[in-house]
Amino acid sequence: SLARQVRAESLAAGSVYPPVRQIRDVAINLATDVAHYMHDSGLATEPRPADMRSHVQSLMYDPTQAFSDEGRYSRLAQQPAATAEEREWMGSLLEVSGEEHW
Repeated sequence: SLARQVRAESLAAGSVYPPVRQIRDVAINLATDVAHYMHDSGLATEPRPADMRSHVQSLMYDPTQAFSDEGRYSRLAQQPAATAEEREWMGSLLEVSGEEHW
């Protein structure tokens, strides 16, 4: 999956990896390929999404959206999957920055 993402011009320049500026797209493509493999192999624990790439992208951390204008909390902190320990850690980050938290 990673090797397929290296373009001919990158190989000609001596690079065996895609450019760092494409890291988010590369990560989405890799995760999508892994998710397809998991489903195809019967190892997935969740139903297969209709659009795997969009689903993977929706789960990916977006540093540009780390704090919302409304509550200034990260999406991760608002997800029920965050453990008490994770919420405590994220709360301590907000306290250091002077923000109120949940």
